[in-house]
Amino acid sequence: MTPQHYLKILTEKEKREIVQKLNKQFGIKEVPGIITMHGKERLFLFQGDLNEKEIKELEQNVPIERVGIYFAKLIGNEIKLSIDGVQVLKDQITKNILEINEKQAEQWMMGRELLFDNVFEKEDNGIGENNLNKNSKDKINNEKADKKSFSINKLNNSDEQSEEQIWVDEHLRESASPTKTSVGASWAGSRFPGKKPHGFVIIKFKDDFLGTGKASEQKITNFIPKNRRLKEKVF
Repeated sequence: MTPQHYLKILTEKEKREIVQKLNKQFGIKEVPGIITMHGKERLFLFQGDLNEKEIKELEQNVPIERVGIYFAKLIGNEIKLSIDGVQVLKDQITKNILEINEKQAEQWMMGRELLFDNVFEKEDNGIGENNLNKNSKDKINNEKADKKSFSINKLNNSDEQSEEQIWVDEHLRESASPTKTSVGASWAGSRFPGKKPHGFVIIKFKDDFLGTGKASEQKITNFIPKNRRLKEKVF
């Protein structure tokens, strides 16, 4: 019986098309390694010792569903980076970065979506400075040094299926959900200077990249899987 092949290794042309999309959205210029596809949307990145020929030879004897980490998903004409994809490519990300403060980062890591209420106002609403501009990196670097450090150790364990399910879960919630928090944030590398971000954005707190969100008119949808979220504090 001929073995069933699950693995699709992208050609150089297909890989270039993926990199072009990543460059347009996030400023990423290269993706080191072999990109494979599972299904029609899910992309995996392999940076191990095996080359493309060796992977294909291995697949002749052993059914391989995927190779490498789940790093992105094709959604229409856009690409959504997974948490692990953001971590691997973070040194190249220069566009569509939403920089948030400590309070918002904590809420985000709990799985809460961020609202754009009063995001363009310059007054302090208790969450942080509501300021949206291209110079956000300088503003973040000037924040008070005595703020407690924020840990993202919860990002170390991958669960790409749970992350994908978040997209469905968030869109089934009522608009009055108590898991939402207003956002006062800084917008770096906007495709729409002076306006709210739209589409997939990279969430960042200081030097930590916290994953990808989906910006709409009113909010940033959170994709962090439930098993990778920070737990509520109990006093």
